Parts: sequence; C-alpha cells; structure tokens
Amino acid sequence: MPKQRSTLICLGLFLLLTSAPIAHAQWNPPNPVTSFEKQADGMVFTLRSGVLRLQVCSESIVHVIYSPSGTLPTRKDNVVIKSDWAATPWTMESTDKDVSIRTSRMIATVNRSTGAIAYSDVAGEKLVEEASRTLTPAKVNGEDTYRAESWLSMYGSEEALYGLGQHQAGVWNYRGASVDLSQENTEIAVPLLVSSKGYGVFWNNTSRSRVTTALSIPSTSARKLPTPSTITFFTAPISTGSSRAIAN
Repeated sequence: MPKQRSTLICLGLFLLLTSAPIAHAQWNPPNPVTSFEKQADGMVFTLRSGVLRLQVCSESIVHVIYSPSGTLPTRKDNVVIKSDWAATPWTMESTDKDVSIRTSRMIATVNRSTGAIAYSDVAGEKLVEEASRTLTPAKVNGEDTYRAESWLSMYGSEEALYGLGQHQAGVWNYRGASVDLSQENTEIAVPLLVSSKGYGVFWNNTSRSRVTTALSIPSTSARKLPTPSTITFFTAPISTGSSRAIAN
C-alpha cells in the first residue's frame, strides 16, 4: 500500500468550556516577534504579547509552547507524557520576514510580523498555518481563567477533515462542520483531526472544547484554566487508501 508523509499538529490547551463566536478571531491583531533566542533544542520568541517556544523533540516533532504572561509552563502533561527527547539535528534560518526551524522531515516558520507559525514539508509545500492564538482573561464560576482560541489557515485547499472521535451526527468528513468535543452518552471525544492533505491537529486537552471548520479558517475555542498553552507539531507516515491513519 503506498505511503505518503503526513503531519499532525498537537494543540495542548487544558480547556473547560466553549463559548466564543467564531467569526471574530479572524481579525485578531498581529502579535509580532520582538526578539528571539536560539537554544540547544529549539527557539524562544519574545512576542509583543507573551512568549513562544519551539522545541525540537525529534525530526518529526516540534513542541510549541505559548504563554501570554511570558512565563513558560513547567507542569506535567497528562496526555503527552514523554518529556525526555534525544538530541535531533536541526538548523535555523532567519530573514527579515521570518525565522524557520528545519529538520530532515519538516519546516516550522514563525512570521516576524504576525507571530503565525506555518508548517511545510522539506520540499516547501505548505501544509497548514496556525494563523493566530489567543488566551483572553475571563472569570468562570468565580475563578480566574482564560478563553483560548487557535485559528488554522488551510491555504484554500479542498481537503477533507476526519477524526474527532465517535459522534452521532452521521458525519464522516467534518469540513464545513462544527463539532462539540465532550464525553457524553454515545458521544466520545477524541481531539484528533486528520486532513486528507497529509497533516493532523491534536487538541491536547482534558475538558470540553469545540472545533469549527465552517469558515475558510478552522478554529478551536474554549475556556481554560489559568495556565500557558502548548502545541506539538508531529510528522509521520500515513497509509493512503485506508480509513486508518497510523502515526509511527
């Protein structure tokens, strides 16, 4: 069976409750890079609002951490539990417009003007872009919290979107749909969205959220506990001609 490279993006936000209208976040103000620092295992970007870290975990995994306060999280992750990664060869490329991390499998490029992260294969073919991310302070049941949103740009493709667990709406391709991710009777939330274009999004959370692909830019939004957010970008082989996607 033929195989092609695929990409999975794992968005690690610990969320509580979906709430926002999806139309507004398309016009979020840019969050430009003000400075950046190269580390042994990745890059740290200081943004106009917050700090962004891209950690190279392997040739096919880049872990992205964002904090609106400037303090990066050190808490234990209850879903992606691996924290010790072998050193991986990677290079940095910097221009006046962007800064890129390149491994033998993928490229992650941070736009200096907007803070957006674009993902592509090593041939330069665009896969998907996290166009913006927001953590907006809110109060829920008397507790200080954040409303979290991430907006992904699909470059105008006609890709199909699969996954998200077991639901009763009879939908196989979620392109153009809005899906509530919560555990209920006959509803099983698996926050993994796989594209026919060869990438996926893993929304790493332990509580209720919503994925909306009704617009040209799919979004996820929810309320979350007052902690920074993490995003992990994966690349792996995916079998074509089958209903199963297997990530190595």
